[in-house]
Amino acid sequence: MKVLLLSGGIDSTALLAEEGCGLALFVDYGQPSAREEEACARRSADRFDVAFEVVRAGPLQLGAMGDAPGVMGPRVVHARNLILIAIAANYAGESGEVLIGSHADDVRDYPDCRPAYLSRVSALLWDGQRARVRAPFSGLRKAEVRAKLAAISLDASGLCWSCYAPISPGVPCGGCNSCRSAR
Repeated sequence: MKVLLLSGGIDSTALLAEEGCGLALFVDYGQPSAREEEACARRSADRFDVAFEVVRAGPLQLGAMGDAPGVMGPRVVHARNLILIAIAANYAGESGEVLIGSHADDVRDYPDCRPAYLSRVSALLWDGQRARVRAPFSGLRKAEVRAKLAAISLDASGLCWSCYAPISPGVPCGGCNSCRSAR
């Protein structure tokens, strides 16, 4: 089965619009914006008429990004994509496929979005269950991913959530790297 990790953000929503899937999977790992992300992921799955599952797998430990330029507070979950991919691979089954919306701008801050990392994880899955991981946007910049939604006249504002740490329910912080990249 083709399983798409659907965070409710622009990248995974654009990937859902472009690739489709057999199952859209949202993982609540205790992230501060889980409520908003899940609501948007559910709306996106409904919009594209795909099966939707929620997995509660947390809380995972939120770590600080250190001295990364322009990033505020705890935003990194070490091995997050490895954990999310493992969960999705369980749903994908043998000979399945896991889709992740990582793009070229992610690699600066998130080592587990790098194509080489995802390729190694995919190789492990292939050895274990003849499943694979694909990140079709890995060569695209965030602006190019946003352009994909615009090209199909999809308004991301009500369908996507792009904030790691809302200041109150439904109110983005405006300063995290996700908020800034959504502009």
